[in-house]
Amino acid sequence: MNRSISLCVSAIGLAAIAGGALAAPVRINFDTNANGGAVPNGAIVDALYATLGVTFSREGAACASTGTNVYASADQPAGFGSAPNVVTTCPPPAASDINNADYGVIRVVLARNATQVCIDMRPDGATHFGTLRVFDAGDSLVATASSSPGVTQQVCASGLGIRGARIAGGSSSAFARFDNLVVHFGGGPATQSYYDGFIAFAAPTCSSASGGSIGTGLRTAIWKTPGGGATSTRVDAVNGVVVAGPTDYAAAAGSGIQDFAAFGAAGLGPYPFTYTIQIATSVGGAVLSVSTAAVHCVADGAAGTSFWVGVAPPALENPQPASYQSGVGVTSGWSCVGPFVDVSFDGAARLRVPYGSGRADTAPVCGSWNTATGFGLLNNLNLLGTGAHSAQLFVNGQALAPR
Repeated sequence: MNRSISLCVSAIGLAAIAGGALAAPVRINFDTNANGGAVPNGAIVDALYATLGVTFSREGAACASTGTNVYASADQPAGFGSAPNVVTTCPPPAASDINNADYGVIRVVLARNATQVCIDMRPDGATHFGTLRVFDAGDSLVATASSSPGVTQQVCASGLGIRGARIAGGSSSAFARFDNLVVHFGGGPATQSYYDGFIAFAAPTCSSASGGSIGTGLRTAIWKTPGGGATSTRVDAVNGVVVAGPTDYAAAAGSGIQDFAAFGAAGLGPYPFTYTIQIATSVGGAVLSVSTAAVHCVADGAAGTSFWVGVAPPALENPQPASYQSGVGVTSGWSCVGPFVDVSFDGAARLRVPYGSGRADTAPVCGSWNTATGFGLLNNLNLLGTGAHSAQLFVNGQALAPR
């Protein structure tokens, strides 16, 4: 996997270093709108957060309303959620607690793929609980998660290609209130035949303690490997600089989804920082797919996350192998995963390559939800000197051979 490519040049130059940043999860507290303005008690929230890629409607029983609206309500128990509102199917002055039989279900529709949806739940009593279900673009059930009876907690459901959710009291006799919806966009359906990687962290967090640290919470992994097995290579990096690995391990044939214990790392430096766990799946030395899970930290508290599972390996398109180059040129290509792309010439220090330009042509291999995949760096090739030279591509700290 650590192959280099050869090129004949009479020159290469050093361009400005640039990098990308991962988007934080979308957080909807029903207290402020998408522009930060206050949401009044009783406001209809159906399309209030449409610019964030999230819309709402009511399904099932009609509460006190005959419409399909969903409301912000100031009927919020002390100590629950974020003041002053919760979300409900019942317009004030009706109580905001709902179940799935008498007061309907809150339906959430997502404008693009997500890997995880979370919501705060407060059951009404010791035997009550809430339930969150997530669905794909065809409205098929992906995963279900429920709160423990009588326990106020954040509940999350994870999977690939999530495009919607339904939230309600967990049964015809179980009531609950809901607040603080969190959506982790990204991670569309795997596009490769074989892959290995994480698709979700239960409750990722950031801290400035211990020199900068992260915690992932419970990790959900997914894999699909060929009949003869494969080799998975893991590299952990902070801001594109390797801090652990490369570590090879055998990936047994087969497929599945499994939960693993929480992972934590400390001594990561000052904010902002991005911790990436990248896994490349290969057979016979040929990289078949690259998966990346990333935690992006800008302050203490909940972390922004991105997940890309089972996408094609990166391609270094220019310069071409054995090509003749001179003067100012561009080192360019594409990668389904980011945000940190580097190139090294002749084994010298890596140069950070600007990443994230539009490449609609990569949709067939990276997914239509993920086309900001291009990278490019201007070079003065003459600085390399006359003769044959090599270029090596690195993505999120891991050396990868071009396709």
